[in-house]
Amino acid sequence: MAPIPTTLSPSPMLPPRLFPSAITRLALALAVALAFAPASAPNAFAAEQPAGAPPQGPTPTAASATPTPASVPAHAPADPLAGDIARLREEVRDLHRRVDESEAERKSAASPDAGNGSRSGFDLAFSGYLYTEYFWFNEHGNARDSTFDNHYVNLGFGGSWSRWVSFHTEVEWEHSGLTSADTQKGDAYVEQAYIGIDLSGGDGYLDLVMGRIVVPFGRFDDFHDPAGNPLVQRPIASTQIAGSAWKDAGAGVRGRAPLGDDFSLRYDAWALNGRGEAANLRSARQSRDNNDAKTAVGRLMVTAYDAVEAGWSPAFGEYDDRDRQTLGMHAAFVRCQRDDLTLFAEGYAARWQTPGLHPTTAAALRSGRSHGWFAEAQYTVRPFDLYDQTQAFAGTLRFDYYQTNGQGFSTASYKAGRLARVGQHRWTPGISWLPHPQVELKINYGIEMEGRNNPRANNNFVAAQLSGTF
Repeated sequence: MAPIPTTLSPSPMLPPRLFPSAITRLALALAVALAFAPASAPNAFAAEQPAGAPPQGPTPTAASATPTPASVPAHAPADPLAGDIARLREEVRDLHRRVDESEAERKSAASPDAGNGSRSGFDLAFSGYLYTEYFWFNEHGNARDSTFDNHYVNLGFGGSWSRWVSFHTEVEWEHSGLTSADTQKGDAYVEQAYIGIDLSGGDGYLDLVMGRIVVPFGRFDDFHDPAGNPLVQRPIASTQIAGSAWKDAGAGVRGRAPLGDDFSLRYDAWALNGRGEAANLRSARQSRDNNDAKTAVGRLMVTAYDAVEAGWSPAFGEYDDRDRQTLGMHAAFVRCQRDDLTLFAEGYAARWQTPGLHPTTAAALRSGRSHGWFAEAQYTVRPFDLYDQTQAFAGTLRFDYYQTNGQGFSTASYKAGRLARVGQHRWTPGISWLPHPQVELKINYGIEMEGRNNPRANNNFVAAQLSGTF
């Protein structure tokens, strides 16, 4: 969607009282000049004639000819109105100049680029989304066999002080924003809040950014909102390894560069607080830094013919409280969108160091490892118009694969000695109906297939989601 910017700066205008005053003075000057000027005197407001041009109007006769200077007595008094007429003429010129300047300033303030390069201009745009979900789990031991969840309400606003200085902020309420010890605990938090300075003057080649961001690790998190994700749930590996949606604070640079007529390059390079100690990679996301080490995150992405994207993301840093244990992650992706067909695949791998020896057996602990991937295809059809609104239907199929050696991601998890390999696979078909381009109803059916060492369970599910963006 394209939010409509709202200009907050007032348009500079000439004071309204200036125009009546100018008209009054101009009328007074004309009246005085016509009433008191000698009949034989030339019109004070007549246009000047070019040198050598014949005089306009009737040829003066001897009786009406203007006296020559020689015939005017030396003691003749000067015209008492000449000074007033000259002064009024100068004021009229000044008023015309000020009116022209005021009109130019008004047009500049009303233009789309108003405020670019000026502290007086400021553009502001609002956006957001909200959605509610319904889940039915085919697992009788689950306390939430059937439940509704007001999953997210997101309000965002951003703006620019100039063509090359901007900001963006998003505030989010999850699970209705509950903070008590309920079955579904909710949160209210800042998802993003950053300021960007485009060092290329607004061309997007080199943008310096500092603040809290959605981390550019892989590609899926750029589509994690309901308008971008074609299914109700996010991919398993994206959730468990990449931590979708991974948010963190730091500073970095980003930009794009053309590579000929049909190719372009986008890049990101960041220094972030990184993840901390927790039970697993997803839980290791944090809002406050737990150590002095920083995590380096990058992404390179090539786009071809405005249809195919391919890229790679690395992330590396220390995650424990004492800055000793390292965590390395990688993501690679390819995405193709052509007409109404979208194909998307992304893979992840993570490896982290462990403290050394098992607390009970004294055996050397293996490094923690996780890997996984997903692939999905979506086809959109627009069969008819209803109530003067174009309707759209879409069908999606996704396969998820996720595997981990079960090694925990904190000292407490190491002491639990969970070293078994576990995994999870899932097929998810889904359909979507868009009664409006910004409103979507999704219905999915998840077919769960437990991986190695996981107990068999009949835990398929049905999920529905109604979302809207603005």
